[in-house]
Amino acid sequence: MPLTYGWTPAKDFRSPCISRLFWLYLAFMIGNIYNWVGLHGSLGQIVALAALWVVAAGAFWLIGIVRWSLRKGTFSTEQPTVSVIISARNETKLIRNCLESLLNQTYPAQLLTVCLVDDHSTDDTLRVAGDMAALHPGRIQVLSAPPCPSSLGPKKSALLYGIQHTHGNVLLFTDADCVVPSGWVEAMVRQLGPETEALTGAMLPAKCVNLGDRLFWLERFSVSLATASAIGWGSPASATGGNLAYRRQTFLQIGGFAHPELPAGDDDLTIQAIAAQGLRVNFARGSESAVSDSRIPSLQQVAHASARHQSTMKFYPLHWRLAYAASIASGAAALLCLIAMLTTPSLWPVVAACFAFRALLDFIMVRLFVRQIGEQISLLDFTTAEFLLPVYSVFRPLLKLMPGFAWRGRVHAATVRGAAPTLSQQSGVSG
Repeated sequence: MPLTYGWTPAKDFRSPCISRLFWLYLAFMIGNIYNWVGLHGSLGQIVALAALWVVAAGAFWLIGIVRWSLRKGTFSTEQPTVSVIISARNETKLIRNCLESLLNQTYPAQLLTVCLVDDHSTDDTLRVAGDMAALHPGRIQVLSAPPCPSSLGPKKSALLYGIQHTHGNVLLFTDADCVVPSGWVEAMVRQLGPETEALTGAMLPAKCVNLGDRLFWLERFSVSLATASAIGWGSPASATGGNLAYRRQTFLQIGGFAHPELPAGDDDLTIQAIAAQGLRVNFARGSESAVSDSRIPSLQQVAHASARHQSTMKFYPLHWRLAYAASIASGAAALLCLIAMLTTPSLWPVVAACFAFRALLDFIMVRLFVRQIGEQISLLDFTTAEFLLPVYSVFRPLLKLMPGFAWRGRVHAATVRGAAPTLSQQSGVSG
């Protein structure tokens, strides 16, 4: 099946009209700020610096996306054995759709094994998965996770059990609430080329009319975009466990999951550990590489999920902790500029100019990204994101103050202490 790649990432910048307008507007904005600051004293300096900080943050993420989009892909023509591993807990309503999408892959069935590890579900997840395995002999392997040791996070324990009981040379991971395109395995394996050891990709919820659900889609979209941008900078940061691939040998080489004692981090910390070994990590391109998340969470579930994701950030490399702090600061700077503009109308020219320039940078960045992953985003959604995501980015870190978070029917402490086990201690995984 042909894969949808075919991108011309620098095309937007090659257009003479767009290029001239870009540089003319930049020169106009800088000259306007220089003259304006001289007329407004110290208040003008503060607002001007805040506005420029907003622009600088946008430029940082745009440069990452440009660098990623200009990367030359190294595609593989080989067809190795593949094991898709899913950790499922209390997913009776969604697991059938997930497994059906994995059964409908274009990748040769004799080379593909789907392994579902039931993580001590208290509903009928195990029964539903077992029924599907019985209908498709040899296609689905259903396991029950053993009791989880205190030195391992529950999901990592289940995933390690699946890795131990499968034999694919390539390991693919998705979540039990996800639906994958029919060409997903083929697309991920092909992009896991000779020079690429690990791959992550977009995982986006279904688009809905409801405003809250749309905002959740935009937030998830921004996370995928930031993931690709970080990879463009040559140092992976975040990743999604619902759309992840690496070689079994690579997993053995890094000694298993990074910080296995944590309830989170099976994706981002492991990807970072792979990159720390000097191995190449990339973000998947093409519409067949994007995974759909079937779950529409409640506001409370979003809050707990955000707290869980942020619980691993203290283990990120220092430069990414500083970069994310700078992005949060840019959101705060945007709010400061907006308040200053509303309370002092004479400040609006420089603020409006910087906001417009930031919107232009974001528009170019989003345009590049959606063309790479085969997605679409409306002008209304883009405008909504420009206004609301900076506010969200400022208040989201406050969720780290939660003493713990609930996930899949379990409550986890925000801080986990304990020595990290070795690979053999994690689950006896071997080559």
